[in-house]
Amino acid sequence: MRIYTLILILLFIINIFGNAQYKFEYLTTDNDLSTNRVNCFYRDSKGYLWIGTESGLNKYDGYQIKVYQNIEKQPRTISNSNIECIYEDLEKNLWCGTYDGLNLYNPATESFKIFRNDSADNFSINNNHINGIIEDNKGTLWVLAGGNCLNKWVPKSQNFIRFQFQNYQGNVYIPSIKMIAIDSKGYFWIVTINRGITRFDPETGKTKIYDDPSVDFGSNFVKCVCIDKNDIIWIGSIGGGFYSFDAETGKFDQY
Repeated sequence: MRIYTLILILLFIINIFGNAQYKFEYLTTDNDLSTNRVNCFYRDSKGYLWIGTESGLNKYDGYQIKVYQNIEKQPRTISNSNIECIYEDLEKNLWCGTYDGLNLYNPATESFKIFRNDSADNFSINNNHINGIIEDNKGTLWVLAGGNCLNKWVPKSQNFIRFQFQNYQGNVYIPSIKMIAIDSKGYFWIVTINRGITRFDPETGKTKIYDDPSVDFGSNFVKCVCIDKNDIIWIGSIGGGFYSFDAETGKFDQY
């Protein structure tokens, strides 16, 4: 009797969800979004949805949108309106990476502190094109910037320590995609337009490149990365297909 009851309950649930009608709401320029070309988004600890577009940073509170854009010759505005990545650290600081500079948001004044490369300062960020922001297991903030370099944020001195993990391949524009992820052991995994995938250990600052000559990574393919709960690394590419990588076996699979 119990098994028949269970079957009836399952059929009832399947029927409900199988016939459910979902309603989607859209945020577009009709709702004051700065542009419909969205690069990234992030929900912060206060519940705000931050939307990075090609024409500004948008803060959505569930009712209305406030737009932050670069205004020439006006200090404390965001460094560039092409938003590449958004991240809130453990201290509840909101960081915004753009095509031209890294920004730290000040909610009290709704302004931005800008970090840019200074060729005369080796402790400045290495490049102004920000590709990713992540924290390690100790809460240290790392910024992935153009030129295949990780920048370790030092809050006390308000500067960066650079870790070059691959040779610089020239000033190649990379679209806003997820190029860095962290596994359960605390290793960073980074993809670039080069072959293979790079593992970075934030404890030692050492890198290791994994590659397989039998796998077709193509030439200058832009790639993105994601890690599942089993630490299997998934790599998507523009033009080269879809890959998985098992760090335990060192094996790549291409789809």
